[in-house]
Amino acid sequence: MRLFARSFEVAKSEKRVCRRLAQRVPQARPAVEALEERTLLNNRFVVPITVPVDNQMTFATLQTALITPGLSAGDTIQIEPGSSPGNVVNADLPALANLTIQGDPGVAAAAIPQFTISDAFIAAQAGFTLRNVNIGLVGAGSLALAANASITGSIVTDVNSTASMPVVLSGTVDDLLNSILVDNSTTAASAFITVNPGAAGTSNLIAGNTLVLNTPATVLLQYTAGVATTIRDQVNNNTFLTVLGTSPSALLQESGPINGLTIQANSFSGADRGTRAISVSSSIAGVTSTTIGGNTINLTAVTSMMMPANTIGIDLSTATSGVTLNAVLQGNAINTIGQGTGLEFDIGNTGSIVTARVQGNDFHSNEIGVFINSTAGAALVSGIDLGGGSQSSVGGNNFRSFTAATMTSGAIVTNSLIVQGTISARSNIFANGVNPESVTFDSSEVMSLSNVDESSPLTGNAAFVETLYITFLKRAGNTASATDAGSWVTALDNHTATQAAVAAGIIRSGEALGLLVDGLFLKVLGRLSDAGGRNSFVSMLQNGATVEQVIVDMVTSPEFNTLTGSDAGFVQTLYVRLLGRIGSNAEVAGWVNALHSMGRASVANAFVRSGEFRGDVVQQLYGFSQAALSSVASLFPPLLHRPSAPTAVEVGGWVNSGLDILAIEVSFASSGEFFVSG
Repeated sequence: MRLFARSFEVAKSEKRVCRRLAQRVPQARPAVEALEERTLLNNRFVVPITVPVDNQMTFATLQTALITPGLSAGDTIQIEPGSSPGNVVNADLPALANLTIQGDPGVAAAAIPQFTISDAFIAAQAGFTLRNVNIGLVGAGSLALAANASITGSIVTDVNSTASMPVVLSGTVDDLLNSILVDNSTTAASAFITVNPGAAGTSNLIAGNTLVLNTPATVLLQYTAGVATTIRDQVNNNTFLTVLGTSPSALLQESGPINGLTIQANSFSGADRGTRAISVSSSIAGVTSTTIGGNTINLTAVTSMMMPANTIGIDLSTATSGVTLNAVLQGNAINTIGQGTGLEFDIGNTGSIVTARVQGNDFHSNEIGVFINSTAGAALVSGIDLGGGSQSSVGGNNFRSFTAATMTSGAIVTNSLIVQGTISARSNIFANGVNPESVTFDSSEVMSLSNVDESSPLTGNAAFVETLYITFLKRAGNTASATDAGSWVTALDNHTATQAAVAAGIIRSGEALGLLVDGLFLKVLGRLSDAGGRNSFVSMLQNGATVEQVIVDMVTSPEFNTLTGSDAGFVQTLYVRLLGRIGSNAEVAGWVNALHSMGRASVANAFVRSGEFRGDVVQQLYGFSQAALSSVASLFPPLLHRPSAPTAVEVGGWVNSGLDILAIEVSFASSGEFFVSG
């Protein structure tokens, strides 16, 4: 009860306007007319057996629609529900630019009949588009985008392909957007999805996807280059998910001299020993430069029977002379449940150069926060800047969970030699009353090791504000700057603002709400936010609407109706996306019956106001257990990092408080417990 009692009255006193704004979620897909009423020229339709086939506009299979003469550049082939599109091979694809294969836009990709690919299907025609389709890779089937192509809003499943690289992007401007890609093949792939940027560079976008590994593979998504290349690729807002027993070495791996990759705002979840969420390495001379920011990493493997978990959140490594490895790592939250390493640098050659700006990362719940592993005497580690060093890091890394350090545990552990330089780690956050030196393993313990300078740690109000920034804004704040986080620190020091006011100001800021809305689009609608919808919902929240109201608006939109289809589909999708579980037949049937009298908005309201939904959010805020990755509750941060489960009384108090979930979050972040342990 300690948090509830301290915060309830503060939260209750906040006044807010709970009015619904008129604007609704914009439709992402056009309205659908009857087949015979469509008048777009040069369209072909793959139709159900009940529709007459003329092999001019209507076709029985996708193959016949592709190979029948008469297609032109820019044409569209549309697959209708109830059809049997069959199998296609590479020879079926005509050499036409800007060809589109799409599913009926009036239904979700899951309701579009699957077509299969049984050989190496290479889209080398510029502008090839797969939109809202359902693809299965069988036999030796693989799918390669080689010339500025795109896959959008689709499902790609490796059913049983023997291909070592089932999905490949090798164009210069390829897009993989808002899609679900699942590896179910029993043949272990070297990488499920591979991106091969050439020497000329690329501007690929991989965003809003769910990437699932259900069977063994080495890597889920791999970037690989054999020659130096500069790219502008973005991998952002994706969910990487592997199930126990798949044993990938990495969920996302970058290999080779690739300069310019950005890995931003993704979620990574893995359960196997030896897994790395993000791995960046090169064995080829040249520059590898990567930005890794705002990612959430949860690796849940445990040590058992003398077998260490050996999990690593982010691993940067090189063992080759002539390699320059540069990285910016900021705003990442890395959790290995106290069994693994948050961030590891492996420098194994005297001719390697490594620089890194590490700031505003949350290293709670790791056995080692940062491990600097190098015995290559002439390879400097002084370019690794954890705060106040040569790379302009402002620090702000959160090491609050660490106690006394050893060579195998601690906030910062190094085995690099003193001749390799000093590692700057100033202006970081440590537990109250803990001497930062005591949680760092360096030259203070073994004289021959590099020194870590962990001076000037953030404490008190500065630590509180910095923790709010890295938690809700996913970036480090500059607590010394009056135009950034420093303004909040000054207000607290001068007693012109309370902790509650500062927490509310940051959490309810346009920046923080924008990130929350981005997450709601992904969890509820399964896609990236659009500018209009994002701005509308942020405005709603800033003008008094609740997160619950935003969710209800999303799930009662025409777009969500298209995604879910029937009443049963609507209800089951609420269970999955709001509660993170499959509803039982009886549960779904009960709500379907209720829909007739209540309507969809009222049913959705019942879900977001249910004890289960609210309890999931509250449990997530306490930080002992994790919400299901598919659920909206997983968007909320583990604020208190409780080492044990909260009591039923604590959870029940918040669930029954009558506060909306954003107000509950503000209350948690305003508490003395967060001030000390957040």
